[in-house]
Amino acid sequence: MKKLIMALAIIGAAFGQKAFAQTDTSSVFKNVIASYLELKNALTNDDGDSAAVAAEKLFAALNEMSGDNLPSQHETWTKYHQKLSRETMQIKNAGNIDAQREQFKKVSANMYAVLKSLQGNNTELFYDYCPMAKGYWISETSAIVNPYLGQSMPTCGSITDTLATHK
Repeated sequence: MKKLIMALAIIGAAFGQKAFAQTDTSSVFKNVIASYLELKNALTNDDGDSAAVAAEKLFAALNEMSGDNLPSQHETWTKYHQKLSRETMQIKNAGNIDAQREQFKKVSANMYAVLKSLQGNNTELFYDYCPMAKGYWISETSAIVNPYLGQSMPTCGSITDTLATHK
């Protein structure tokens, strides 16, 4: 009987840790998405200083997320994590908003790939495209607010995809 109780306790602890890891990963992934959106919104407002701060937050959020908690998608996460980390630091260290926006195109393409692969978003997101800037971005709203052209042409673009909620 003691062996049975001990075995059940070990199994329960293992499942509890797995559930905690999934919840923790979900929470961290929410921070990654929120930090990305903060960066996008800073660029939308033509605010290079805030974009640099948001890029640093995104970098930190990316590094909090471990592929170990994504066993079936570990390889995908590792591939994009390295790219996103490098690209966000390039935005942080860019000398001007034009360079930040150019690098943001890469961040957006890789974030889209991550969101499509990992299906970790907890809110409906939109993948938008600006033909003038030849760049995509992810938005939390269906209204077009362009991070590449900022306040000069804020509504240039269209939705190309909707990323469904995954909980």
